Amino acid sequence: MKHLQSFFLILFAGTTIGIFFFIRSAPALRLLEGNGTDSEILWAFSSLPTLLLFCLTANVALASVWWLSAFFLSKRSAEDFWHVLQRDAFTYLPLEFLLISLLQFNSLLTHYFAGILLLSHSAGYWLLLPALLGVYHLKIRLHGQLSPFSRRLTRRWFRSSPSWRLNAAIFLISLIIYTSVGIRLERKLGLGGDEPHYLLITHSLLHDRDLKIRNNYNQRDYQTFYHGNLDVHVSIAKDTTRYSIHPIGMPVLMIPAYAIAGHRGAILCMNVLGAMLALFLFLIAFSHTLNIRISLLVWAMVSFTPPLLLYAAQLYPETPSGLFLAAAYYLIRSQKHRSYPGSIALGLLLAYLPWLQQRMIVPSVLLLCYHLLSLWLAKRHPFWRKSHIVTAIIPTILLAVSGLMMAGQNYLFFRNPLPNASYKSVGIDEIFSWKIMLHEGLLGLLFDQEAGLLIYAPYFIFLFAGFLLLWRCEKLLTGFLLLTIASMYIPCAGFTLKWRGAWSPVARYMVTQIPLLIIPLGLGIQHIHNALHRYALVLTISVSAAWSVFFLQTPFLAIMRNQGINQLFNQASNLLTLPSYLPSFTPYSEGSFMLAGFWIATIALFSLSLYRSFPFSRGRRVRQRRDKRPDKQAAFFSVGLWYGVLILFSGLLTFFPLRPELLFRSEQAQNAHLRKFLTHIDSHAILRQTHSRKQPLAESDIRFSYMSRPRKGIVDPSQPERFILTGPRDPFLRGKYIVTFDMMVADTAVEEPVVTLDIVSHHGNRSYNFQTLKGTDFLRAGEFQQQSLSFELNKNVNDLETRVYFHNRTDVVVRKVHIQPKMSEFYYDDGLVALYTQNMSQAAMLFSRATIASNHSKASYQLGLLEQAAKRWEQSIAYFQNVIAADPAFADAYYRLGLAYQHLHDDEHALQAFKKAIEELPSHLDGWNALTTLYQAQGKDKMLDSVTQTFSKLYAPQYRYNVNFSDQILFLGFSIDTSVRGKLHIDYYWKALNDIASNYAIFVHFSGDGHKFQHDHFPTVRDATTGDYRTYPTNRWKIGELIREEFEIDAPAGTFQAELGIWEPEFTRKRLPIRSSVRTGWLRKRTTVTLDGIQVH
Repeated sequence: MKHLQSFFLILFAGTTIGIFFFIRSAPALRLLEGNGTDSEILWAFSSLPTLLLFCLTANVALASVWWLSAFFLSKRSAEDFWHVLQRDAFTYLPLEFLLISLLQFNSLLTHYFAGILLLSHSAGYWLLLPALLGVYHLKIRLHGQLSPFSRRLTRRWFRSSPSWRLNAAIFLISLIIYTSVGIRLERKLGLGGDEPHYLLITHSLLHDRDLKIRNNYNQRDYQTFYHGNLDVHVSIAKDTTRYSIHPIGMPVLMIPAYAIAGHRGAILCMNVLGAMLALFLFLIAFSHTLNIRISLLVWAMVSFTPPLLLYAAQLYPETPSGLFLAAAYYLIRSQKHRSYPGSIALGLLLAYLPWLQQRMIVPSVLLLCYHLLSLWLAKRHPFWRKSHIVTAIIPTILLAVSGLMMAGQNYLFFRNPLPNASYKSVGIDEIFSWKIMLHEGLLGLLFDQEAGLLIYAPYFIFLFAGFLLLWRCEKLLTGFLLLTIASMYIPCAGFTLKWRGAWSPVARYMVTQIPLLIIPLGLGIQHIHNALHRYALVLTISVSAAWSVFFLQTPFLAIMRNQGINQLFNQASNLLTLPSYLPSFTPYSEGSFMLAGFWIATIALFSLSLYRSFPFSRGRRVRQRRDKRPDKQAAFFSVGLWYGVLILFSGLLTFFPLRPELLFRSEQAQNAHLRKFLTHIDSHAILRQTHSRKQPLAESDIRFSYMSRPRKGIVDPSQPERFILTGPRDPFLRGKYIVTFDMMVADTAVEEPVVTLDIVSHHGNRSYNFQTLKGTDFLRAGEFQQQSLSFELNKNVNDLETRVYFHNRTDVVVRKVHIQPKMSEFYYDDGLVALYTQNMSQAAMLFSRATIASNHSKASYQLGLLEQAAKRWEQSIAYFQNVIAADPAFADAYYRLGLAYQHLHDDEHALQAFKKAIEELPSHLDGWNALTTLYQAQGKDKMLDSVTQTFSKLYAPQYRYNVNFSDQILFLGFSIDTSVRGKLHIDYYWKALNDIASNYAIFVHFSGDGHKFQHDHFPTVRDATTGDYRTYPTNRWKIGELIREEFEIDAPAGTFQAELGIWEPEFTRKRLPIRSSVRTGWLRKRTTVTLDGIQVH
């Protein structure tokens, strides 16, 4: 009975995993016109067998893991295998947490807690992490074997303080990773923002040997590393000489590397500086924690996640500033500053820091003060000893000399010794604003969704508890850290020239502060003794690692636009506007302070909880005395508490008021999700959340929308006619579409062309449709009206454009462009594919959706064929009658209707239907054949003779074939006549099996008796009225139509065989496969049919 209980636990957990991944595989879409109600959410689910397959696969995989883990645990603990197997089954109970993903289908919950819809995004995969952590926690607690084993291993690996080998390994690993990231970013992004300006200073120093930068802009010296026109970033000296407005510290450091390898050498130089910074982060962390494991963890998670991962490969002064700050602090912390070489190194670092960034002046002074204070407080080495007086004086003198040199340079150039002299020279009188600092930057540097450090490196929430611990142990150091961090944080938060950092990677101004922030961070992590806090650390590190992956996959998303909107969240928004749930600090934002308050309160509670869990905490000692639960009960309680906290936090977050100005969805994101959704329209069920029933999409339900701002064409005689709208160059699936241009003209009396609308791809080299509009084509002047244009794509296109060409005759405004797919055509095409693969139930479902989306006659025709294939003749009659009602000239529909009546023994109606078929299409072969059979059965010899004569005139091949080319065209045979010497008269017989979208060509390759020749051509027929030959494209063939081609070609004497086939010459240039043949059977992989015995005299 116990074994059966364990089996059901695993079965339940495996089924949960299967359901979870099945839900994840179903794309979801919120209609663009929606106003937020549940009925606008669409889900595309696969069939029930697919769900069963997911569950079966998950159960097999989980059962295998269960048995293998129990086997190894039993061997390790020397316990009975079945006993371990039974106990191990309970460790998989946390996987039931994944069932929370089903909440997104409850319309009542999603109405009040819209954030639950996050589970439908890719963010839903994050549920796996707490579930797996819960499994891990139970395995540790219930088996009690894994944790001690890991501690023994770590004690063996990390026994001593860092060696030079470990330091070298850290530097090399960091350098390799940063170099790889630099190559990736340089290829994908190139140089941008302030990077080319810094590099241009380096170029001027190297080649011109001066700081006069204007000539370098004029000569476009930046063309070697920056393509395009570079804006001028200069300051104006008292003699009107133009100098760069940027500091010269970093350009000087890049001179050797730039001289050797150009801009790539400069990037490599930054990689080296970044690797050195990563090494100092490790050393600083170890100097405070004295724990190599914790120091390595801090090094890895800070160095290889944003923002440092990005800035170690970018030409910004943040990385060298952070390096010099870290090196200076480490010299003080390790007491190496007390030696003469150490004091000189410290002085040089402090002296150079202000040249990297002006805002580093105050931190340099504070570091100097901390250096002097540490010497004063050294008990074993009195301050008044001569050696320590010298070590105190050296950095002071070097920093003072550096400050005087900077003031002298500013006075020499601008007659102003202050650090902001370069800004004042160009009219920027204020570079710091208390209003900006208090309203935007103060919280924005940490919490802003576009630039906030905690958004991209959420593990920094552990530093707040670390500060509390540091204050308890070292109040002087804590005060110094807070003061130094504030000296960098406040100027950045109130920077009037874009406090986020403008066009640069995320969290730019926090990079320099990282060397000081890792001190409380390392202490906070070191003293984690609670499993819940440890799992929270794993979760936050995973989030940061995910950001690294996203940014390396698409580096452009890492660039800030200074709009206060996280680009990745914006593009990922589908059912829910993700940016609405995170603060954004902009001059026009509202509600961010409430959101920020919620996040601050949450972090404060977490930090207090973490601090109270530290070993010395009284609260921890009291909890240890009160916690008397057995191990198994305590283990399940811990997991339940962990999930309860997560659910409570998520619930409060989803209930929190949204920011009104962010209640929109990016059209780009919506279009991307719609494009993905269209690839799944053949899913078994399209569900609306409220109704939860099969309901196909209507034609007007979904559409692509473009243009965030209107485009105007203003009449200007000095300018030529021109395009005022091009783009978007997006991928589109094959199918039929309608483009709607929402536009307005200023004058409707113009009888000349005003605009030309067209749909193209391949940069205009391939056109799908166009229309030229006059002013008179618009109803009213000054009012927006919609102009529509239909087009069809015969294959998938990667760069579709909708363009508006302005003829410069009257003013025009284009407000919006919508591209609406004809859903019935998508369903119909996918139904044909399902037919080709013999998936009849899928085909029937798709054809039914096409008929409901719009009265699609061809889809009804296909449904009738499926009914007849299943011998359901009465049901097929209704479908064919609907087809005839929609398209009275559909000859094959009459023929199929006649077949149904014939099988129901209604010969009178059958005869009428067959006659109507050949009346609409005299070359309908099957219609004549059916009449022959019917007259023969009725004994109407006279009528039979007449029909037989007509039939023999239509179809009398010398050699009969029956070769099916891809269920589209049937080759029925050929006839030859070689009575004329040197001439080959040949007739080909074809029949259209289905609706044909492409214009195919026919190839015939003759070979024999040492001769080869070919007869490639487009289908050609003789006009029954004039007798002239004309091409007859296959996309105009009617279903059931017999096509007879007649040719007389020059041919040498001999016996030949011919290889005949069909190919698409315009788009795919591929041959049609032979699906079946009476002579050769199944020939899916064959593309040609052999014609034997052709003799030419």
